[in-house]
Amino acid sequence: MLSGFDQNYKKAVESWRKASSKGNPIAEFNLAGCYQQGLGVIEKDANRATDLYSRSATGGYEPAQDRLEELIPDVTSAADSDNNVYRHTSPVSPFKKFETKTMK
Repeated sequence: MLSGFDQNYKKAVESWRKASSKGNPIAEFNLAGCYQQGLGVIEKDANRATDLYSRSATGGYEPAQDRLEELIPDVTSAADSDNNVYRHTSPVSPFKKFETKTMK
């Protein structure tokens, strides 16, 4: 049986999944944290967390960009003249484009 604490996270994860499927960057960030810490999900999943942080960062949520830099210590970034942010994440695909969107 789940404790009240676990049930609250499980409900939150369900809500964040719905919002995440609609591209909500804050929900993606919160859901990523749950996967990173193993809260309200079956088990920790660092790959899923990183993917969700990446989607959130692409959606313009700056704390997600900061979290990615913490998770991937060799990340470097550069911006082009259109204010698109590029982050170096792997030797195979050296730069991934993060188009910054304005949060409403």
